[in-house]
Amino acid sequence: MADPRDQLQQYVSDMCALQRHVHEALETQADDEDVQGHAEAAAAIRSAERVVKRQFEDLEQHLDSIGGDGLSPVKDAVAEVSGFVAGVIGRNRTQQVSKMLRDDFAALNQSAISYQMLDATGRALGSQATCDLCKTHVDQLKPVLREITKAVSPVVARELADDIESLGDVAEAVARETRDLIYA
Repeated sequence: MADPRDQLQQYVSDMCALQRHVHEALETQADDEDVQGHAEAAAAIRSAERVVKRQFEDLEQHLDSIGGDGLSPVKDAVAEVSGFVAGVIGRNRTQQVSKMLRDDFAALNQSAISYQMLDATGRALGSQATCDLCKTHVDQLKPVLREITKAVSPVVARELADDIESLGDVAEAVARETRDLIYA
């Protein structure tokens, strides 16, 4: 039978590895020249990068506080699996900024659902500190996700206008009309 403390350490370690990979990808994007050409996208990505970095650091501290080893083989194994996230995001450095934002949105939502899973684990195993950390981190992700959704439409519009000259005014109008589609 599994030891509850070991189980909790494993799940916190998994979350730590995921956030480390998401942070690495966002950090790379934040320095991308194409991203810098889109002020709203650059701000959203930089904001996401700062939040995820802080979350990764918080998770490492929490893991330490529950007796986990941040350099454990479990964490390394999860890092390999969750490297998929970084690979998807990092691969987009040569793609459109709008696609980077889309992939960031997906990665951050993966983080959010992973926090929900960790919260359930913390509740089941009686770790209120884990639950509190999960709630704080999900609450921190919400405005970042909103910021990304608000940035994506103007970026799509600008990319379309750059590719198809006749869409300049139409693309900007579409951006204004769709920017609050998900989060009003």
